Formats: sequence, structure tokens, C-alpha cells
Amino acid sequence: MKNKIKLGIFFIITFIVFIGAIILLGKIKLKGDGYRLYVDYVFIGDLQENGKVSYRGGGIQIGFIEKISINPDGTIRVTLFITDRNVIIPEGTKFSIQTVGLGLGEKYIMVSPPSSTTTGMTSIPAGTVVKGVEPFSIETTLGSIGDIGKDFSFQEISTVITNLSQTINMITEIIGTNEGNITASISNVSETLAYVNKIARDLSYVIGDIEKGNGTIGAIIKDPQVHTNFNEIVDNLKIFSQKLKDNPSILLFREAEKK
Repeated sequence: MKNKIKLGIFFIITFIVFIGAIILLGKIKLKGDGYRLYVDYVFIGDLQENGKVSYRGGGIQIGFIEKISINPDGTIRVTLFITDRNVIIPEGTKFSIQTVGLGLGEKYIMVSPPSSTTTGMTSIPAGTVVKGVEPFSIETTLGSIGDIGKDFSFQEISTVITNLSQTINMITEIIGTNEGNITASISNVSETLAYVNKIARDLSYVIGDIEKGNGTIGAIIKDPQVHTNFNEIVDNLKIFSQKLKDNPSILLFREAEKK
């Protein structure tokens, strides 16, 4: 009987040691020769330790959440252990808290570099403290709305509503009193627009006739002789202006005839 008890105790101790060794070796193998980064948040939701750190949300795990603690200033520090040293995590990378599925799964930290390629970039040094991207929180949003509401008293809100009501009544009264004038003004504007439209249409017809050579103006513009005479006048004016420039006295004395 005593031998059976001893054998049972031996098996239990052996089993406990075996399980402990598996856990210890698993942690050592998981950490490997990685490094730590520290991310500070104001709100982390239901983020838990041992949660995964995913690269660009693609399901590629590059580390895990080693520890969650509270800073002296009240913010929350999440310690990330990055196991894959080959992944470049440059400056400007966003560390956002995401949720698996449609907001009902476990939370994890998604690492998103600032550019699609990290070629030539250097990773953030081990031990660096960065600021994380806060997750969306309905509670926080509602709380902010509530804080805004606290700044207004019931008396102030009542005054605003009363003033708004008085303004609406005043506008309604003005419209009712001047309804005839407003209607007449609208009618006058409509008549003016119609008249302007008629003038524009008539002017369009006149320009069309001129381009076709119809009428006196059209005939003059289309007549080749008119163009010839006009060109001669321009040439004579050029000659006269040049002579006047060379000898201004011709305005007072007749130009001497050349023999």
C-alpha cells in the first residue's frame, strides 16, 4: 500500500515538473533573442497580456504583449516583445489597438509602418517609448459629449431656445407683412431677366447677320475694297507719324517740295 502511494506521488511530481518544463521552454523559445518596445496609451479597452502583435494586420505575428502597467502620470504602458528581428519597424510606425472580427474577438496590437516599403529604413531602437493610437470607444465618446453638456446650464440652454424662437417669429412676421412687396420684387426680377434674355437674343441675331454680310455694316465689313482702303489709311498714318517725329515743324510750315 505504501509503495502505491509513493508511486502515485512520484507520478504527480513528475507530471508537474514536465508541465512546468514545457511552459518554461515554450516561453524561452517564444522570446528567443528579441527586443522590447514600450507603447503608451490613454485607453486600451480590453487589451490583455500575452495578446499578439501583428504586422499590418495581415495575421503575421511578430511578437506579443509581455506586460501592461500604469505610468506615474496615469497613462498605460504596454510592453511589446518583438521576436522577429528581421522586421523593420521605422520611426513613424503606428501601434494601434485592433479587434479580431467585428469587434467581438480578442484585441491585439497592429504595427503599421509609415510607407508600403521599408527598404533602406532603420528599425526603432530597442527600449524606445512611443505613443500608441487609441482605439475607438463608445463610452469615451459619450463621456466627451456629456462633459460638453456640463458646460451649459439649463438656464443658458433655455435662453438660447427662447432667442431662437423669437428670431423665427420675427422673420415670419417680416415675411407676412411684406409679402406683397416680396412678390412684386420677384416679379420685377423675372421681367428684368426676360428683357435681358430678349436683348441677348436680338444681339445674337445682329451679330449673325453681320458675319453673313447682311445689312449695311455687314456689307462694309465683308467688302474687300473697304479692307484695302482701311489698310491704305493705316499706312499713310504711319508715314505721317514718322515725318512728324523727324520734323515737328511741318505742323506749322509746309514741307518743302523736293526737286
